[in-house]
Amino acid sequence: MARRPPAAALRVPVGHASTEQSVVSLPELPTVELHIDQADELSVISGAAVSFTIGFGRLETTGASVLIPRMKLVFREGEEEGYENDVEESGLAMEMGPAFARTLTAENFAFVLMRVAADFASACQELSAVARGGIKVEPARLSYIRACVEQARRHLEECLATLTLQSDANGPTGRARKGAAPPLE
Repeated sequence: MARRPPAAALRVPVGHASTEQSVVSLPELPTVELHIDQADELSVISGAAVSFTIGFGRLETTGASVLIPRMKLVFREGEEEGYENDVEESGLAMEMGPAFARTLTAENFAFVLMRVAADFASACQELSAVARGGIKVEPARLSYIRACVEQARRHLEECLATLTLQSDANGPTGRARKGAAPPLE
């Protein structure tokens, strides 16, 4: 008789994701038992921070000075304990060390966000198709995912409104004239 691999309990860290503008309280999720091989390949990001910085550059074509917005992105892996207190004032010093940290230009960050959102939308559609069978997604987890996506939607709408105001304040730019980049679809 083949020995069954041991199981591992999965506890997804949840807590309070906070920014200066909003505080989101997310529910506790029930523990799920996984086979050890599944648990070994699973990572849990328990903290994330994005910090805005700015640089200056010159346009190659005209030599005009321009601002270069940058975003420092840090993901932290680890357990939930201390989650609420592990981000220092800068929002970037992580208690257990970052699992991933990079500084991207704002336009590259927006591209990554777009790609992740598109792939997540596809994954949700695939999940929906699979869940039509006999085994369903645990309701608390589904509610948690919906709450996170809804909060992300609100933040992205605020971001888009701010960027629209900035674009309107800047007036027409070289991008709006001949040679403009095509819109992303």
